[in-house]
Amino acid sequence: QSPLRAQAKLETKDRILDAMVDIVTREGVHAFSVPSVAAAAGVAHRTVYRHFATREALLDGLDDLLERRAAAAGIELPDLSTIEDLPARVAAVFRSCDRFRDAMRAYVVISVALGRRVPSFDRRTRMFADALARSFPGLGRKEARATAAVLRLLVSTRAWFHLTTDHDMTTDEAARVVEWATQTLLADVARRSRKR
Repeated sequence: QSPLRAQAKLETKDRILDAMVDIVTREGVHAFSVPSVAAAAGVAHRTVYRHFATREALLDGLDDLLERRAAAAGIELPDLSTIEDLPARVAAVFRSCDRFRDAMRAYVVISVALGRRVPSFDRRTRMFADALARSFPGLGRKEARATAAVLRLLVSTRAWFHLTTDHDMTTDEAARVVEWATQTLLADVARRSRKR
């Protein structure tokens, strides 16, 4: 494949994904279908299916698009060396959600509607679990798993979505609340691990 052809293919995929975001944010998830996305993107149905075989593949594509756009904008999601670094990184995570507000909202709504976890979810979950294990090596397996799950939930696109949408918080207010919650949870885990 030539570089021009590869670029054209990527641009078509991105146009399809942008059309999906536009449909979900304007009309709701009930309007999200391959035919509606194809019409909004100005492509044939078969073009959508050629790039994305299923609605789940469209969601995975949106996840990839968001990561590419964040990287192009110089936004780096936190790479935790220790879990104690997490509260200080919440604001950056939530601001990146706000930067791509419509796409992030569509991403959350579609993932809930499809009951789908994207591949990057598992990668990020492992990052939380690994950082937790480095910081608290004596933490029991069940407690470590539960703590990692709660931290992953707190510092997530879904948390940002619910706090800014359902609770009318600004992104900065939501970040402060989640910072506080993660600090509180980590302080409790540290206290309990010292008792062992």
